[in-house]
Amino acid sequence: MINRNTYGSEWRKWDLHIHTPDTAKNDNFSGGNKNQIWEKYVETIENNKDIAVLGITDYFSIENYLKLKDLQKEGRLNNVYLLPNVELRIIPVTTSETPINMHILFSPDLDMDIIERDFFSQLTFKYSGSTYRCIKKDLINLGKTFKNNQNLNDVVAYREGINQFVVSVDSIKKILKQDSLKGFFLVGVSNSSRDGNSGIQDSALCATRREIYRMADIIFSANPKDIQFFLGKDNSGKSIEQTIISDYGGLKPCVRGCDAHSFENMFKFDSNRYTWIKASPSFEGLKQIVYEPETRVKIQENKPEEKVDYHIIDSICFDNQEMGKQEIFFNQNLNTIIGGRSSGKSVLIGCLAHKVDPSIEAKPDNPEYNKMIDEFAKELVVNWRDKQQNSDHKITYFSQSQISNLCRKREDGLSSIDDIITKIIQNENDYRILLDKYNSFKIDNESKIRGLITNFILTRDKINKISSQMQDIGNKQGIKNEIYKIENEIHEIKESLSYGSDIDNKEEYENKKKLLKENKGLIDQNSSDISQLELLRDHRIFFDIDGLLGKLSNKQRIAILDYYSELRKKTGSDWLNYINSIIKSLTDRNRNLEKGNDEIINNSIYIKGKELESENLLLTEKEKLLEQEQNKLNQIEDWEKVRQSLIEEKNKQKSEILCTFKEYYSRVQEVVNLIHFSKDDVEISSLVINNYKKFFDIAKDLFNMKSGVGNKYSQLECDETAFWSIVEQIFEKIDSEEILIKASKIQQAYLSLYAENYFNISFDVKYDGDQLSQMSEGKKAFIVLRLLLDFDDSNCPILIDQPEDDLDNRAIYDDLVKYLRNKKQIRQIILVTHNPNIVVGADAELVIVANQNGVNNRNTDNVKFQYYGNSLEDTFKNDDENTSFLLSRGIREHICDILEGGKRAFEIREKKYGYKN
Repeated sequence: MINRNTYGSEWRKWDLHIHTPDTAKNDNFSGGNKNQIWEKYVETIENNKDIAVLGITDYFSIENYLKLKDLQKEGRLNNVYLLPNVELRIIPVTTSETPINMHILFSPDLDMDIIERDFFSQLTFKYSGSTYRCIKKDLINLGKTFKNNQNLNDVVAYREGINQFVVSVDSIKKILKQDSLKGFFLVGVSNSSRDGNSGIQDSALCATRREIYRMADIIFSANPKDIQFFLGKDNSGKSIEQTIISDYGGLKPCVRGCDAHSFENMFKFDSNRYTWIKASPSFEGLKQIVYEPETRVKIQENKPEEKVDYHIIDSICFDNQEMGKQEIFFNQNLNTIIGGRSSGKSVLIGCLAHKVDPSIEAKPDNPEYNKMIDEFAKELVVNWRDKQQNSDHKITYFSQSQISNLCRKREDGLSSIDDIITKIIQNENDYRILLDKYNSFKIDNESKIRGLITNFILTRDKINKISSQMQDIGNKQGIKNEIYKIENEIHEIKESLSYGSDIDNKEEYENKKKLLKENKGLIDQNSSDISQLELLRDHRIFFDIDGLLGKLSNKQRIAILDYYSELRKKTGSDWLNYINSIIKSLTDRNRNLEKGNDEIINNSIYIKGKELESENLLLTEKEKLLEQEQNKLNQIEDWEKVRQSLIEEKNKQKSEILCTFKEYYSRVQEVVNLIHFSKDDVEISSLVINNYKKFFDIAKDLFNMKSGVGNKYSQLECDETAFWSIVEQIFEKIDSEEILIKASKIQQAYLSLYAENYFNISFDVKYDGDQLSQMSEGKKAFIVLRLLLDFDDSNCPILIDQPEDDLDNRAIYDDLVKYLRNKKQIRQIILVTHNPNIVVGADAELVIVANQNGVNNRNTDNVKFQYYGNSLEDTFKNDDENTSFLLSRGIREHICDILEGGKRAFEIREKKYGYKN
């Protein structure tokens, strides 16, 4: 099985400038004979477990590097990767009369004979009419000639030759342009003022100093100002990137080495500020700091970007028939999974997600696929970096096309984006309180409208009932006419009557008769008022408030309920006392009126007059008829008063319903005016979305289309101003029955139309100068991803299956790549992709290649799915026909073969900051 999986590019300490015993200049390694000194040197390196890569440095030579490589072949120094660092002394000199130190770091993969032939042998120095090459024999001769002593010891002469040997910038440039060296070296320049390029202060040599920087791939400096400057930032952090690229050929990474010439200085750095490089320990790994000078190298004490262990998936182990037995590691930063069609990319991320959270479905719309994933995941073991296995850790997972689905509009005019932002707002205390109050308002407002409509319909029914009763009694004017006629007839009859000597005062009788009638009318009115007051006495003036207190703490809820209970008890008592006092007063008045009526009825004049009238049957009949018609008229007039009062009440109720209905809009407008916040370069604001269509759709279902008026209002489209006018018109026309309702009752029609809220809070997002509504669907999907991740307080791993399926090319290249480069510094990201810009452009720390076993792409042991993970800098080709497909080439080669545009993506990345080697 595959056993070459790694964590990819990891942060390690590198020391790219360290000398050895027998170094050509300033050799201060001491403590015994030569063999003892070398043994101590090797042991010192072996005992230092922190440093992963050493740049073995010597002046104009790799001899000591080769000595250490031989020791590695013998099994020593297996804890470090060794690079040959050739230190050159070039002209012009600095202000301290010291030649500038330039470093050429060669790839160990370059044949050493080529280095000897095409580099050292090509470096020349002219002295006293002779030309000397940078090889040991010539350097010894140079030393002897310079000392004018041909008998000089070869060791001493060699050192003197090294000390005098300097080369020009132009000669080095010419030599390094050879095809045999291309891609196998990096140039480093010291930036110290003593022996570095910044030591050239002569303004006449400004072009030379700039040309040396242009040659350099790496700057040897730990000065924070140098680090910022060569990354294209001034002292204030403002970008000067284009100036640096123009003047110096590109941005440059800064590194440091201990530059040890003695045991005491080995691995010693000021303030413990080490060079940390995020790469595989190899020459190709070193190249990554040139391609990514800001993110691949740091000079500091602590390991960069270190995340907490419980947020990092360390590895997963498969042990089943389809996968065989294999372990796949994950980097703490960006992990990309690539492969051909049906190679097992989504299978891998789906199994991982489902194992961590069994509720996750890899493909929500594909039950058979999910069943397969469930089977594959049964024997899967997920190892977290906190040493936990298959434990309850959180992840964020996005399946294929999930993001774009969240962008789609719903029938209410909103989308899942609004739901996402609403959840985000819930994490902001002030906004959460604001929305909670608004949601409570909506519930209360609907309840209030329903209550108002119920009362409105009751009032309307009362009016209709009174109108019907009035019609049953008769026409008011006709009754008046009938009363007038009967009164005239009675008058004529009374004129013909003679009261006699006992009743000589006709006027007194009539007055008593009139007073009796008036008293009866007052008694009836008072009795009616008493009945109404008795009903009013039982009316509740307080409502239960329990439903409004649910979100209060228990202590506050009890305190308010106690206060409310006491207030209700006291006010209720005052109310009853007040109503009872009025009832008592009216009862006392009726008692007095009834007593007065008894006195009238028992008065002799009234008795005699009544007897006289009763003897006249015609008069009695007419008076009876008059009383009946008068009672009808009184009843109609009483009902008219009641009806008018009810009409006024109904109009008030209608106004209150419409005002309360409009509060839906005014309150939502207040809320959206208060919601506005941002994070990084994403701004979120709120707006009101109307759903007038729903109002008219409800109307269409309710109205009788045979009614021209109903048909008109069910097909309207309108703006906000017209909407409120139409709402009022429809209310009136339903009430007046100009609009006829189908089977449902008018009350239900009002409830359906006016208890509903037609206004929603929606949200707009501004990014890169564009509003969400103006963005392409692909860019909207990117914004959804940003919202889901940026406003999530969790730093758990992010798993995404092919995010590019939801995005357009511009969103991928301009937005997603940049976003991933920043986000991976905070959270572990594992994503499946077939886009090379995501893999290469986002500088994935680990690339996992998936492969399904086949005739031309065989897996080890013929297992169905197999995976190989390594860094971008992993590059090789293995033509052995017995080698499995995944191990037949490195990650770089897999990317170029599998991903269309992969080679171009590498070229863009490598030339982004001016690297031209």
